Amino acid sequence: MKRSACTEYFIIILLIIGNSFDTYARTQLFTEADVIKTEKSLTGLQGIEKIKALLKISDWYEASYNNPKTLEKAFEYAEEALQLSQSIHSDIYSGKCYLQLAMVQELRNNNSMIEFNAKKAIETLTKTNQTNDLAESWVMLWSAKMRTNAPIQDCLVPIFKAASLFEKCSNHKRSGDCYKEISELYFSISDFHNSLNSLKKAIFFYKAANLKENDIYPISSRLNIIYETEKKSMDIIKLKNKTLLQQSKFNIKQDEVKIFS
Repeated sequence: MKRSACTEYFIIILLIIGNSFDTYARTQLFTEADVIKTEKSLTGLQGIEKIKALLKISDWYEASYNNPKTLEKAFEYAEEALQLSQSIHSDIYSGKCYLQLAMVQELRNNNSMIEFNAKKAIETLTKTNQTNDLAESWVMLWSAKMRTNAPIQDCLVPIFKAASLFEKCSNHKRSGDCYKEISELYFSISDFHNSLNSLKKAIFFYKAANLKENDIYPISSRLNIIYETEKKSMDIIKLKNKTLLQQSKFNIKQDEVKIFS
């Protein structure tokens, strides 16, 4: 069954909301003045310290871009960080760089490169203990699948994997984000039972993350919508079954009349 345009739009909006919390935190920690200062210091840095600096700058440009040039800078700094990470054979930082590149490519709307970098990040970070970054890499793979209208099952696999990994490292907020998206995927194929249960899990994790009630309220409202939709769906099924049963009984009676006439 195809996803409706309305549902797809709602899922994309949820994705943007999910990422906005992290973007805000990043831009608050690293200011434009910090970027300028760090850019000037790059020539004096080496190894891991230089990689960290390059990723911070790339991250800032990615989070606060306002034109293609700033997004290009985010890409260039991430590429430089990746090359340096590979030269020192660091799986941790190579994985972080691939993840950063996937995020930049998402903003560039380059779907094939989102998937390529996400898979490379997963492949590399699986060898490390960087569970949160690994989970985010699975989110990026899910994003690539969603953008290319992949089958629902292909979209569910990476987002379930991400949810599990976020739970493993106690990132309750992101676990909640994942289950919220899982709920919408199930809703898009009229699997209201699993949609309802997934949204309940999302609320559970949001409460565990100590989100404010005002932030959880819209999701609770969505819970009621799904519940009512499931109820209406079950009522329609019952009505159809009842109609079919009555029609069947009528046909049997008609057949009996024909036999004895």
